[in-house]
Order: sequence, then structure tokens, then C-alpha cells
Amino acid sequence: MNNIVITNNPINESTNNPINQITNYVIFKESASIKKTIMKKYLLYFLSILFVASLLGSCAAARNIGADTTLQKKWNLIFIDSVSTEKVIASEGYIDFTVAGKGGAKAGCNQMFFTYEVLKGNKINISQIGSTMMMCPEMEPEMQMSKALPDVNRYSIVNDTLILQAGDRVLFRGI
Repeated sequence: MNNIVITNNPINESTNNPINQITNYVIFKESASIKKTIMKKYLLYFLSILFVASLLGSCAAARNIGADTTLQKKWNLIFIDSVSTEKVIASEGYIDFTVAGKGGAKAGCNQMFFTYEVLKGNKINISQIGSTMMMCPEMEPEMQMSKALPDVNRYSIVNDTLILQAGDRVLFRGI
């Protein structure tokens, strides 16, 4: 065991005395022990934060496992359930998924906005739907869109055509 001597000790000026050397060694040993304890605490805090961050990151990734980046674009609507093709085309309607998690839509003069989450197996959850509320000359496409959008729970892309469905029922098609 090495004797470590702390010089300029304000308590004991003489380091030649064996008792003073032992006292100084004990003080140094306790100080090192305290430093180790503090370092262990900080390391534990750091590892805990890292663990929580990785856990949160993996949960977020798990929700978007089925995310299809081909969905993320602005789709011009060619079909809205229960609305004539002429009215859909005349409305210049669209549904926009360009921003991950936040969508927009239009099928008349009002803007719609919503949040969406792409889930595993081509499932999609559309929620928090809002809209401006102006009176439009032709309201049918817009009213049907606002009625059907919350029901969308599946999507597929076939031959560059987006198909949004509620179960097996097709609600929207876009190109």
C-alpha cells in the first residue's frame, strides 16, 4: 500500500510524523471515494436519460414501421364516394400528405387540415380534422369529403393511384 502524502495541509504542517501521514492518506482516500460516488451518480443519470430517449425513439419508430414514403405527396382527387365524377373534377380537389403526420385537403373553396399516422399493414389513422367555413358555390364534394375523411382507415397505391378506404369501401381516389 502506497503512502500518499498531501503537503500544505492546513491542519497538520508536519508530514514527517507517521500519524499525520496516515491522517492525510485517509483524507485523500475519502476524497477519492466521494469523487467516485459522484461520478457513478452522474454516469447513472446519463445512462438513464439515454435509455429513456432510446425507448421513446423506438416507440415512435414502431408506430411508423409501415410508413410508405410514396404516400407523401399531393394527390389530385378523381373520385369522392357518392359524388359525381364531373363535380369531383370541377372542384379541383386534392388530399396532401407531403408533410409527415400533417395533412391537408380541398374539394371546393374551403381548406381542410388534419393529422395522420401511417400504421403497419397499409393502415392509416386520420384525426383532428378542421376546416375553414366559407360558403362555396358547389358544396357537395366538400361536404362528402368532410363526412368521409374521418372514416378512412386503409390506403393503397395501385398504378400510381392513391386509394383511401374505410374497410373495403373506397372513399377517395387520387392521382
